[in-house]
Amino acid sequence: METQAIMWNNLFISYELKSSEQDQDKINKAIQSLGNSTQLHTTCWYVNSPKNATEAASLVGSFFDDDDVLVVANTSTDSATWKISKKSGKSALLKIGKDRFVFPTR
Repeated sequence: METQAIMWNNLFISYELKSSEQDQDKINKAIQSLGNSTQLHTTCWYVNSPKNATEAASLVGSFFDDDDVLVVANTSTDSATWKISKKSGKSALLKIGKDRFVFPTR
């Protein structure tokens, strides 16, 4: 019987919390549970994980409020997923190319 090799993904996770009442420690622990992780900035992480961007966003995003923003980029597969504000009804990201997005400046 062949064993299937696990593909490890290079994930960059960044988030913005709109409420200071949220437990950032729970979110950071959820990120760390994804695999080998390094905190790059207060709300920006690099994680080497067997999870893909969608799976990681689903796990980490479960701790977020409706108006928070989460972006997970998988540099192993050139893919990304994000959680956008449900309250505003529009994406927190601006499309700047076929597959390129940026956060608007304030």
